Amino acid sequence: MKIAGIIVEYNPFHNGHLYHLQETKRITNCDVLIAVMSGNFTERGEVAILDKHVRTRLALEAGCDVVIELPYLYAVASADLFSYGAIYLLNQCGVSEIVFGSESNDYLILSEKADLINQPAFDEKIKVFLAEGFSYPKAAELALSSLTNTAMEIKSNDILGIQYIRQIKRINPNIKYHTITRLGNAYHDQEIKSNQFASATAIRKAIKENKEICDVVPPYTAHALKNECLHFWEDYYPFLKYQILANHTNLHNIHDISEGLEKAIINAVKETTSFADLASSLVSKRYTKGRIQRCLTHILNNITKNDVKSYNLSAGPKCLRILGLRQDKSFIIQQLKKISTIPIVTNITRDNYNEVKLDLQVSQIYHLIDNKEERKIPIIF
Repeated sequence: MKIAGIIVEYNPFHNGHLYHLQETKRITNCDVLIAVMSGNFTERGEVAILDKHVRTRLALEAGCDVVIELPYLYAVASADLFSYGAIYLLNQCGVSEIVFGSESNDYLILSEKADLINQPAFDEKIKVFLAEGFSYPKAAELALSSLTNTAMEIKSNDILGIQYIRQIKRINPNIKYHTITRLGNAYHDQEIKSNQFASATAIRKAIKENKEICDVVPPYTAHALKNECLHFWEDYYPFLKYQILANHTNLHNIHDISEGLEKAIINAVKETTSFADLASSLVSKRYTKGRIQRCLTHILNNITKNDVKSYNLSAGPKCLRILGLRQDKSFIIQQLKKISTIPIVTNITRDNYNEVKLDLQVSQIYHLIDNKEERKIPIIF
């Protein structure tokens, strides 16, 4: 049985995601397609517009066979940690091939860059650029340019692609990887420019502005966006502001807060009246928007340095939590139990609570605005 894997956020699921899913099945000719999906908060510190269980149902309806949750501490993290957690889980599932989107669509060049990042010379050069005040993505770009003596711009999907390849080589070099070209809007485009493909960023913005998005999402996504509770960062701003002001003396203990950033956050929250203004006021040459939003997400969810230390991220995710599966592929659960060296969680119980407690805590915060309860068993489609 051939198992293929993809790494997704689906925030929300759109036509580009459907193309990626269908191309993965075509390229790999797999018997089972497993998606590792971020939970209710995403890699760049965004609040997922639809909760993870709704997004799971959409993924299954689109053709995914199994959806597994990427734990919060890996989902809301820099590209290297995000990719490590995702590849670790897919390897635990026994995948033989992984397919990801790419702007360059050249896996050989991406592989070469992944090898460069693993060299000691890269670490030395990136430290120099970080010390000069550049953000990590820009410092990495400059370090690679310096090592190759060529000017280099690395776009969002390629940054993740390089890290996926790097982690595959580290965890299981036998996993094959393929790229497909990203279609339509660029990852960060704010406006819908195509009548078929648009970025998730542009779609979320259009939804906020009550613009039509039916051309760029499948019908089942459009239905969910009209009938389910939508979540935006501004809904959580009062809770975030409370956390910052009430816990200002302990803000330095929050995960990913360093170098006096807590002082800047405390000062900025007193001068701003919205999440967008707060986040943009903190962006600088050193701190990207993604890094700032991740820090604010950790503050909202009260994720401390001690939480991260006790989890031991370098050891990989503690379990495979199944969010949903297609009924005709339910046999895969028994297969996963034979393959995986970590527990398979299909029903939250007293015995496995410790493996998922942090994600349950985060879900409680996420559901403050809709009073929904965490689903304890998978969706069967």
